[in-house]
Amino acid sequence: NTNVFKPGERVYYLITLPKKVKTQMLLVQVLKIGGEGERLGYELAWGKRVKLRTEQPHYFSDYVVFNSAGAYAMRVYSRDKPTKVLTSAYFYVRN
Repeated sequence: NTNVFKPGERVYYLITLPKKVKTQMLLVQVLKIGGEGERLGYELAWGKRVKLRTEQPHYFSDYVVFNSAGAYAMRVYSRDKPTKVLTSAYFYVRN
């Protein structure tokens, strides 16, 4: 499976945007579903502000590493409309 990873393994991701965002700033969040300090069933596991490069206005790639097993949801927001999810994906970390 392409969305199942082992603890400590790099989780590479690619965010593609069909339209250019005005501010060229993205907010990337990873939520752990059913986490220990859960709030409404979600716990913020990781977050990052991303500035898109002028030569790459429609995509961004990077990786994250998680050591605790569980189900995760990645959500991407634009700084233009921080309440609207641009894209989301689910992945799992299992032993």
